[in-house]
Amino acid sequence: MAAPFAPDAVDRALAVALAEDGRAPYADLAAVTVTGPDSARRRVGRMPAGRVLTARCEIARSLSEWPVAMTLWVRVASGDMAKITPIVSGMREVRLCVGVSGRYNLMITAWIRSVGDAQRFEARLAERLPGILIGDRATVLQPMKLMGHLLDHRGHRIGTVPVNPWSS
Repeated sequence: MAAPFAPDAVDRALAVALAEDGRAPYADLAAVTVTGPDSARRRVGRMPAGRVLTARCEIARSLSEWPVAMTLWVRVASGDMAKITPIVSGMREVRLCVGVSGRYNLMITAWIRSVGDAQRFEARLAERLPGILIGDRATVLQPMKLMGHLLDHRGHRIGTVPVNPWSS
């Protein structure tokens, strides 16, 4: 795996363009960045290896068996974080497991089958990880936006507000 690198202005423009359309042809990406298609291809190719971008494929949750999203904020002993996160990340429903700052230092986002599954998921989490404290929770029945993509009532993409971590 290549070492991380600091993306320059062209790399950042490519990343924003890809956030809007991850399937954009290299010719289109080259036009956005005023480079050639070969340069755009090389730059895009090095981003995952350099840990600048990660490809992600989403599905309209209404078409899946997991239409409800829930996020939990959990308190974990700091010394236990390294052993707990692989257990949580290995659970089938879990889409995101990240350490955060604050009183509740672990945030978990999971997709579940129904609102009724929320308590079952929490119970399984507590069973696997005795001693954790769930401090708060949020349930999303109908997402309006996901990873910068605007969604309709069925969860289908209808537009984009590109994610740009470099904007001021």
